[in-house]
Amino acid sequence: MIDLLVSGGLVATSEFTMMADIAVKDGKISGLVAPGFVQHADRVIDASGKILMPGAIDPHVHMQSRAFGTVTRDDFSSGSKAGAFGGVTSMVDFAIPGATQTPMDAIREQQRNADGKTYLDYSLHSCLTNANEKTVEQVKQIIDQGVPSFKMFMTYRKEGVLIDDGMLMLLINEISKNGGLPGVHAENDAMIVTLVEKFLAENKVSPIFHALSRPNVTESEAINRALYIADFYNSPLYIYHMSTKEGAGLIRSAKSLGKKAYCEVCTHHLVLTDELYERSDGIKYIMTPPLRRREDIDALWNALADGTISNVASDHSSWDLGQKDKKNSFAEVPNGVAGIETRVPVIYSEGVIGGRLSLQRFVEVVSTNPAKIFGLYPKKGSLSVGSDADITIIDPKLETKITLESLHSRVDYTIYDGMRLKGYPITTIVKGEPIVKDRQFIAGSPANGVFVPGRRFGT
Repeated sequence: MIDLLVSGGLVATSEFTMMADIAVKDGKISGLVAPGFVQHADRVIDASGKILMPGAIDPHVHMQSRAFGTVTRDDFSSGSKAGAFGGVTSMVDFAIPGATQTPMDAIREQQRNADGKTYLDYSLHSCLTNANEKTVEQVKQIIDQGVPSFKMFMTYRKEGVLIDDGMLMLLINEISKNGGLPGVHAENDAMIVTLVEKFLAENKVSPIFHALSRPNVTESEAINRALYIADFYNSPLYIYHMSTKEGAGLIRSAKSLGKKAYCEVCTHHLVLTDELYERSDGIKYIMTPPLRRREDIDALWNALADGTISNVASDHSSWDLGQKDKKNSFAEVPNGVAGIETRVPVIYSEGVIGGRLSLQRFVEVVSTNPAKIFGLYPKKGSLSVGSDADITIIDPKLETKITLESLHSRVDYTIYDGMRLKGYPITTIVKGEPIVKDRQFIAGSPANGVFVPGRRFGT
């Protein structure tokens, strides 16, 4: 007997679209079958007129994250619940070591924060904040533990986490030779610090100077430098939250030369411009990298459509207004915005309905590519027989307006307030169990979510 049958919908994967029913047994996909072929199942979800896709994967979130002297409002419970309402079935968080922690300490701590509390399955990226002997020694162990992807900060020297060029060389070499995927937060620290100090000395402290202190060149120069170092070791490289037209051009050029260069773009960098920093509530929009110009947005959509950009991420960082309301200057405001719940509907509406992305490409950048790049495929990101029965059901005709009241994060504002969308996730299924059904939260215990180890890069 089939445990669950999702019937009547248009199945959309990164490779094809077709009318089919999805049969689920023991939490796995047991088949894509002709409509009406299966006559009996324990449970049936009627998805007539809807789109059925492999569950969306958010490859960049920060739950229960310590930074800026405080902790994000969303823990794994509230953040994963918000994600489920946004069609997300899995997420990849970051293990960032504290001052006295090793990278493995940070991984174990973040697993303790998540286990038994998350409604969604999760994986981790390991953040490396130094290149001392202990850190280098742990790289292979981390990869063996199922955390094959890494993030290194090319900025934040004052915060004590900057990886300079020499350290970057050591770490990229160590990661790549052990089958891992090195990645970077690409910004030129010296340029940024110089501009920030200049603006503060001139009493230019409003939010617009956050953007002006991080112009496009600070990102593109760092991407270029990281690409050169990775190329020296014949290593793959992943760029987190790439935001500029120049960055897209560098990745496109590297790919054309056969380099293993990958990058993600965040939802907000595809739809919002730096003009928002001029508003009286401009602190709401302070994230790093900052919002850019319309010409960057256009270039990023083009790069997403042509395959230059691999993934769309949210960079969900849930600071509320009280945490962001720093009176002295932009430089004190916690960087980051909530977005795990809005990523899929915004990209579907602006991308697919907006004519910028095909439906198959949409599925690729919000589900299949994150699974492939971070070693989760085909367990995740696929509707193949034997894959986890993670399914996102989208109503392509549903028209909505984003409001704070319509969302489920603990954050007390949304940067997308008032945005009108067409098409919205209505049901989210994780390993054969509906978490959200017809936009109603029906999950019981959050313990259904577990850590999913990733395989070595490219295997």
